[in-house]
Amino acid sequence: MSLGFVFCTFIPNSYAHRQPDMEASFNLKHDADTATVTLRPSIRSDGTATFDYKLRITKRGSAGTSTEGHGGRIDTVEGKDVDLGPVLRFGSFAQHDNMQLELRICIPGSRCKHSGDVIATFSSSYPEADGAKN
Repeated sequence: MSLGFVFCTFIPNSYAHRQPDMEASFNLKHDADTATVTLRPSIRSDGTATFDYKLRITKRGSAGTSTEGHGGRIDTVEGKDVDLGPVLRFGSFAQHDNMQLELRICIPGSRCKHSGDVIATFSSSYPEADGAKN
């Protein structure tokens, strides 16, 4: 059962002269207890790009609210699919969890502030528990 799906093509204004494109799909599956993110970068500068990702999961339960975080960096080349699924597979998602994924991009050769510019933020949350999990 798929609970959330987002597909986007994003062209940041600050890189308009370089014409970068990015396609990203975000799919959070409750039955698999995992999140999968696939990126297909198409960077028309020197053919390389760096993606930084950050994942935050907020869990609400009888013990209160807790937040887990995880992040990293992936170097890639133009046209190559980047699957973040394996690195996002941690913890288990309950029906009442919220999940936010932030993606940043830094094109080599450009002036990147901190970890680069935020290119996309995906959020997925389960509906409030109604007494039964799917």
